[in-house]
Amino acid sequence: MRYLGNKESIASKIKEVVFDKVNIQQDTVLFDAFCGTGSVANSFKDACKVIINDNLHCAVTYSYRRMVANSCKFENLGFDPFEYFNTIDLEEQGFFYNTYSPGGSSRMYLTEQNAGRVDFFRHTIEKWKNDNFVTEEEYQYLLACLIESVSFVSNTAGVYGAF
Repeated sequence: MRYLGNKESIASKIKEVVFDKVNIQQDTVLFDAFCGTGSVANSFKDACKVIINDNLHCAVTYSYRRMVANSCKFENLGFDPFEYFNTIDLEEQGFFYNTYSPGGSSRMYLTEQNAGRVDFFRHTIEKWKNDNFVTEEEYQYLLACLIESVSFVSNTAGVYGAF
């Protein structure tokens, strides 16, 4: 994900320094207070217990996704949601369409088609959660994948530090 301050390139070095200073065991708890994209938390997930936090809810969702991705099997859903989303050609005119595309506003962060696709994906994921077709982990994983995919079709400079 394009994000200002991403620690992906130095996560292994951070892990090395921590392991040098602290006797990390499986029951050790690492608290990543400002998890961002989860690079540091993800690098520790197999070594100890990890708790994540961030002021931005989307950062926690995205980081959590990195940590639970391997456990998401979508057994209750009965099919691969990514294959479904990549083969079905449906759109909705919801929040993203009305707020971030020229279809409903003067903003042009997304094309009308891409914004409509994001709305369809978002509403479908929420419906699957409400109908108990996906677990909480699978729900968070799907939301994080949607967050990630929006960065590939958005008309932004690539660094989310503009404020």
